[in-house]
Amino acid sequence: MHARVIFLKRLSKNYWLLQLTKPEGLNFKAGQYISLKVHPDGHRRSYSLSDPPSSSHMNLLADVSPMGLGSKYILSLHPGSLVDFIGPLGKFIKTSDGLFLAGGSGIAPFLSMRAGPILWSLHRKSEVFDTGLNPLIFYTRDFLTQYLKSIQDLKNYHIYLCGSRPYVSGMTKLLISLGVISTQLHAEKFV
Repeated sequence: MHARVIFLKRLSKNYWLLQLTKPEGLNFKAGQYISLKVHPDGHRRSYSLSDPPSSSHMNLLADVSPMGLGSKYILSLHPGSLVDFIGPLGKFIKTSDGLFLAGGSGIAPFLSMRAGPILWSLHRKSEVFDTGLNPLIFYTRDFLTQYLKSIQDLKNYHIYLCGSRPYVSGMTKLLISLGVISTQLHAEKFV
């Protein structure tokens, strides 16, 4: 499938918003992603759709700090560029209300879901950008851990995790140590 770039906008030092045309007949569920062809040899990178399914376009949130193939590809785009993608893909879909934990650009599917409350972990204060929602922002693991420990009924929540593999793995271990059972956890890991 193909889409055209509408615009590419810098949100903070490392985060960019890529807006694409939405092909006619394309339907997706909040929380799904698309896989962009980022190199002529066929390499692909996946990006969560960060706008609601009812939108007339597709928004992708990209963290370009790794400066790998995906980052370089995103930064090379300009309005009118043709993008090759497959999707929508994935089963990271909100099935109930709950608690939403995002690491960095892992906030993207939660924006699509219009989820809340969102606990958003960032490495640097300079990385904050306007999400259109009101997430609670945590810059250190200790503060997030203290906050989670303060939630009296954490065992009653469905918990959605999205972010890098180390973030999701670390948060899963922490939540299980706090008494959350694995059937309450729904996770999407970035490679």
